[in-house]
Amino acid sequence: SRGRDQGYVTDAALDTLRRKFGNNLYEAFDHVILCIPKNVRPFIAYAWGLDYLSVYYDSWCSSLSSFVHEIGHNIGLKHSGEDECATCEYRDQSGIMGFVYPEGDGPKMCFNGPKSWQLGWYSNRNAATNPLVSDWNGQLVGVADYGEISNTLQYHVILKLEAATQNTAYYIAFNRQRGINAETAEGGDQVLITTQGWEYGEPSVSNLEAKMYGGGR
Repeated sequence: SRGRDQGYVTDAALDTLRRKFGNNLYEAFDHVILCIPKNVRPFIAYAWGLDYLSVYYDSWCSSLSSFVHEIGHNIGLKHSGEDECATCEYRDQSGIMGFVYPEGDGPKMCFNGPKSWQLGWYSNRNAATNPLVSDWNGQLVGVADYGEISNTLQYHVILKLEAATQNTAYYIAFNRQRGINAETAEGGDQVLITTQGWEYGEPSVSNLEAKMYGGGR
């Protein structure tokens, strides 16, 4: 496989698996992870959306954030961006669907507000409102605090603002920098405002719009 394109090696590995387990690997396994050796052309990792397969290059096979990021794609998540430029769709480093990191046991960080909402996480402590219709009163806490407040009505993890257009919504979350989110790489202990819309019937890349400290505007 020396010097080969990673796609050639991936196809060869999948053919071997199909001979052993049958043609429908997506029925035999929930997820298939391939680690490609370093003697192919370098890359980091990739995965298709709503699919069973993720593929990693050499030392990225031991990157925790790379695994979580790519399996995030497998379960339907798009990238987390900032600044809305053509090359900015990884720039939101508050969560794991932005850049990935080489560490094998970190960093300790979670998904951002839109991704957590999309997955249905913290659903009993999330809230939605249309600010043009009614006010909203409550307190936002971080994802690491969820286990302590899951039955406390005044606390919420994510607030969704229905936007003026049907295609985009605003998500407000407190990026508490502790516990399972202690190593978030951006916006630690700040309130984050992130947008996410729809594209071709699927959730689009999210965009980090603003970061505010308590009392900020």
